[in-house]
Amino acid sequence: AVKDLGNFQKYFWRVRAINIGGTGPWSDVWSFVTLPSVPEAPILLMPDQDASGVDLSPQFDWDEVESATTYGMQLARDSAFTDLLIDVKRIPLSRYAASNLDEGRWYYWRANAENSAGTGPWSEIRRFRTLRPAPEQVVLIAPADVSTDTDLRPEFTWQAAAFSDTYSIEVSTDAGFASTVYDRDWVTGLTVQPGQDFDEQTTYFWRVQAKNESGEGQWSAVWSFTTGQIELTAPQLVTPIDSSSQYPESVTFTWSRVPYAESYEVELTEVEGGAPGALISAPDSSLQRSLKDETEYLWSVRAVRGTQKGPWSDAWLLSTTLRLPGAVTLLEPLADVQSLLSPVRFVWTTSAPQVDRYWLEWAEDAQFVTNVQRDSTLTDTTATQAIVLQSSADFWWRVRAGNAVGWGPWSTVQQNGISTTAVGALSSHPTQLQLNQNFPNPVSAAEASSVALAFALPETMSVRLEVHDLMGRRIAMLLDQTLASGRHSLAYDASRLAAGQYMLVLSTSAGVRTKVMTVLR
Repeated sequence: AVKDLGNFQKYFWRVRAINIGGTGPWSDVWSFVTLPSVPEAPILLMPDQDASGVDLSPQFDWDEVESATTYGMQLARDSAFTDLLIDVKRIPLSRYAASNLDEGRWYYWRANAENSAGTGPWSEIRRFRTLRPAPEQVVLIAPADVSTDTDLRPEFTWQAAAFSDTYSIEVSTDAGFASTVYDRDWVTGLTVQPGQDFDEQTTYFWRVQAKNESGEGQWSAVWSFTTGQIELTAPQLVTPIDSSSQYPESVTFTWSRVPYAESYEVELTEVEGGAPGALISAPDSSLQRSLKDETEYLWSVRAVRGTQKGPWSDAWLLSTTLRLPGAVTLLEPLADVQSLLSPVRFVWTTSAPQVDRYWLEWAEDAQFVTNVQRDSTLTDTTATQAIVLQSSADFWWRVRAGNAVGWGPWSTVQQNGISTTAVGALSSHPTQLQLNQNFPNPVSAAEASSVALAFALPETMSVRLEVHDLMGRRIAMLLDQTLASGRHSLAYDASRLAAGQYMLVLSTSAGVRTKVMTVLR
């Protein structure tokens, strides 16, 4: 016996006899063909998967399978092939034709191959839909026929038409639809809303048509509607929120937009006195105005469209705070005087409103970085200060005013100079250990993020600068290193400290210096 011969192969064989006398002649040559293997599943060709509009008498095609002698094919109304229309075997060719299928119906089909070894597996399952009739006529729903006071941007709806895939809609001011004001094709749903408004108090006509692969259905009945007149609504106020307090400079009022509004009118009335304020026109939904200090106002808004004015919004209350002081003007010393004697007398103008303090600042550069000296405790418009310069004969100074709200803007920066002969006896190099009072002091919430600290060292030494509470507990380590002799400064962020008093502790080999820092909230 010969094993493992290939499937569906032709072989030739012969035999001869052998004895001690030798080998006899070969027999006649015979041939045979081995059995084929079970054929593979065929590859389906036509109709395509999910094909639509297939003829009612379609032909089914698939690829030929090697070693197949015949084929089987099934056609069903369901994917489980329980509702079979065609179940045929021993088809000699790789195609088969069906006839008299229903219109517009989904069908499922598959094929297999057969030979003497048996029947192979089924192919993949494909589905297709047969040709449908043209869609039926659409029935309109809304806007209702001959309706009035219709919204300027109506939502059009209709019933589904049998056999439809998509819809077309047309809207016109002409019942014959010679021209359209709105049209749209390939609508897949049963509702559509235009992207623009129609005209007020105008009669429009509309219709809808269904479509599928077989063509277009009949247009629906033509319906009409008449748009209404725009009614402006009251805006909703947004900011400043009701009963809030605002800084009086450039207060921004905002409110919601009103559909169809072309502009707005704002009424801003002082509560004390009660007389309505003048109407202020605003082209959009915001307005910026500077108001009086420490005054209560009522404000409201209405929409405007041509001569039409909408209803007023609710009136909201607004209170303004005190305004920051204005900038002061520097008077003495005069600008660019270079031969001043230390100490120097500084003079500036008063400011308003309700100023209760002034801040004088001088430094050895116009950016106020080098050797900066500050005093924010001044209550008068005159101050006398010793000017000790480290690296030049010039200094720059400026002043600003403060009140209960905060600090106003700086004055212009002025440059002056110290006479080098007059101050020769004054050394800019510190002769003793010194810790300056922090600036500002007290520290308000608005100033806490950058508190200025300064100290002087008579020689190079190890320095540790710490913040303690009044119980002696360390709150923060600000500095721990060796520094050269001279004046040193740094900024400390005290914004996380609670209100109260704290000790600034400067520890060196030359001694310890302390200052009390007060924090407000």
